Order: sequence, then structure tokens, then C-alpha cells
Amino acid sequence: MGDFAHTPLYVDLLLWLIYLLLIASIGFVIWSTLRSLRLRKGQSTKSNGIVTRIITGATAAVLVLSLLLTYLLGGTQPLMSNGKPFTDTFWLRTSDMFINTSIILVIIAALAVAFGMSGLSRKLK
Repeated sequence: MGDFAHTPLYVDLLLWLIYLLLIASIGFVIWSTLRSLRLRKGQSTKSNGIVTRIITGATAAVLVLSLLLTYLLGGTQPLMSNGKPFTDTFWLRTSDMFINTSIILVIIAALAVAFGMSGLSRKLK
């Protein structure tokens, strides 16, 4: 975790709270996914005429592809942090990956909402 000898107690508590919330959120994601799969087992559900497995697969593929591409294209230029240069290329790329993937997914969501509200989806049928 790191050397906490020179940090105030509230910083340590905040870090432990962040770790606890991260573990809890990962647990809830796994539980929710398994519960959803168990409830839909054997059903061929459709959403607006599209099989939901296709929607789920496409969403997962876009997420994984955007994570991979944004990591590979992430910058490695050192940053100044607390007066010291931060040069760890893995974490520089990883932070770029999460920021850029979030931006990409928000743009895709906004375009999907605009497409749905425009009425074009009903006209294309």
C-alpha cells in the first residue's frame, strides 16, 4: 500500500474507505451480473426487435475495445505531481485509458439518446 508514516490519520482512513468501497462495488457488480443471467436463463428476450444478447455483446465489445485502444494510445509524457515528476508509464497510460474511455462512452450514450429521441429509429422500420 505504501509508507503511511508521514501521513495524517484521516488520510489513512480515507484510503481504507476507498479500498472498502471499491471491493464492495466490485462485489455488487458480480452479484448483479450473476443474478441477471440466472433470471434470464433460457429466455429469448427482445428489446425493440433486437435480441438482448446482441445488445449486451455489442456493449461489452465496445467497452473492451475502447479500453484497449485508449490504453495503447495513452500518453507517457511525465507529469509534475507534488513538485516531482511522475514517470511511471503504466499508470500514466492507465489514467489516460479511464479518462478517455469515459469520454467515449458518454459521447456514445448521448448520441444514442439523441437518435432515440429523433424518431429516426421508428422511421427506419
